[in-house]
Amino acid sequence: MKKHPQIFLYPLFTLLYAGFFSVGAKCLLDLLGCVMAMSLDGKSVVEQYPRYIPFCLVVGLLSLGALVLLAALNIKFRKKLKYNQTVWIIQFVCAFVISIPMIK
Repeated sequence: MKKHPQIFLYPLFTLLYAGFFSVGAKCLLDLLGCVMAMSLDGKSVVEQYPRYIPFCLVVGLLSLGALVLLAALNIKFRKKLKYNQTVWIIQFVCAFVISIPMIK
């Protein structure tokens, strides 16, 4: 029985999408919370956590870059992995659903 590599790569790509998306979403939500706190309390949030906002920006941009790179790899190997539209849809829906509990 011949093993197909795409059987192992479909879940790998899905988990990587979910992981990078959840890290990016967490950073975005934290930045949004900091901005809302700054609008209510003034600069107290920035004074209490001076390195947190730049950290969230850097990590969020790195996760966005990783998502773009991962999508480019996925597109590059789509013929080898025999992707069709159904596989793409299932992959992105599963990645989104998996990433929701990972954000917490």
